[in-house]
Amino acid sequence: MSARGWSTDPQSRSWPGLVDSLPAGGELHLGRLARSSSHPRRARSGWHAYRPSLAVALPPWAVEVTLTIEHPAGTSSNHQSAGPQALMLLRSANAVESIMLTITDAMAEIERIAGVRRAEPDLHLVRSIPEPNLEPLAPSTVLRHLRRASQRGLAARSRRRSSASVAATWESRAGAVVTCWGPAGLSAQAVISLHGLGNARWLRLPPGGAIVMRAWRPERTGRADLIPQALAVAQPGTVRHQSATWALASGLVLASSSASGLGRMAGRLAVSIRAGGWDATVLTGPAALDVVRAGDPRQPVPRIAARWITDDELAAMLAACLAAGMPT
Repeated sequence: MSARGWSTDPQSRSWPGLVDSLPAGGELHLGRLARSSSHPRRARSGWHAYRPSLAVALPPWAVEVTLTIEHPAGTSSNHQSAGPQALMLLRSANAVESIMLTITDAMAEIERIAGVRRAEPDLHLVRSIPEPNLEPLAPSTVLRHLRRASQRGLAARSRRRSSASVAATWESRAGAVVTCWGPAGLSAQAVISLHGLGNARWLRLPPGGAIVMRAWRPERTGRADLIPQALAVAQPGTVRHQSATWALASGLVLASSSASGLGRMAGRLAVSIRAGGWDATVLTGPAALDVVRAGDPRQPVPRIAARWITDDELAAMLAACLAAGMPT
């Protein structure tokens, strides 16, 4: 790997005086060394955290992807909101790590059933390797961003009084609203599941809401059992096609400090989104709970709302979510 501002071409000016001082045939050996050093580094197993740009492309080593674009609500006095903030987490996994992950997941499930599992599992962050159009983030920034899921729809004045040490408690209701009791108070949320590919301009991200996405390769994550669950009524995408190697769930989250009328608001917005060519459905119950938390790898994968997609379809969905959530 070359240093910043240095070329791996031995004939370039970035290797000053080196080529001239080599013995006969040394240029060939140096060229081979340069070519080997220019190969992309193998990503360390674990989660790599980035701030994505609109032109981002997924690196080939990623076997699982989460994206959250949070649009914080404004203060209670002037209703002004801060700009949207995006967080992308990419997971790399080798064969040994995949086996260990399977064992860890089984142990965590036993702890959950026994009632002794920690409220918030560990997030296995590693030092993010440089990738084009991806800005590596520090662990503190990642954890601060993930905590915003429990603060959606709440005024900034309330969020400043929150304590990071208090765990959030999520609950799905009979209808479309999911509630979260967190350090900053009650956050009521409703989520519209997004599939297909429509016009990104119809995905309007309201202040206090979020765009969430989670995709994973079941065969390469060591969790081949985490395939999308077939819906009660067969819909396109619930049956796997040969070229589809990713499972995907994504959604637009609306949030408020009150659950009153939030489900109806989500229903009206879903109708508008479908007019833009999207397959948009207001989720309820456990499906809604899984998708509103889909951007946090510590939470279960949203199998109920997931569908099979191809590499190209995942790239298109990622581009649409970023275009809708991070307008230029």
